[in-house]
Amino acid sequence: MSTVTIIRKQVQETAQQVVNGNTILYSYNYQENEQPTLIGFSVIRGVSGDANYTGNVLITGSVRNGNFDVKNQSYQPEDAALYDVIHTTCQGILNPTNEIVE
Repeated sequence: MSTVTIIRKQVQETAQQVVNGNTILYSYNYQENEQPTLIGFSVIRGVSGDANYTGNVLITGSVRNGNFDVKNQSYQPEDAALYDVIHTTCQGILNPTNEIVE
C-alpha cells in the first residue's frame, strides 16, 4: 500500500466589517504559512437586522498589490470614503502589520 502525502494545504477565510452602515465581506485564500495575494470584496448597503436591509450586493471588486478593481452598481457620494476603508483593510490583510480580529 502506498503512502498519501499532503503537498499543499489551502486556507480559505471570509471576514466581515461594518462601515458607515454598510456591510463589507472580504474573501480570500492562501497556502498555509503564506499570505494571500488576492482579496475579493462585496458591499451590501445596510446591516443585517436593520429595517431597510435587503442583502443585495451593490459593490464588488478585488484588491491585489498594485491593483484596486471596483464595480459599483449604485454609486453614492459617500462611497469614496468607503473605498478608502476597503483598500486600507485589504492592504492590512495582504501585508499584515496590524492585528486582525477573528
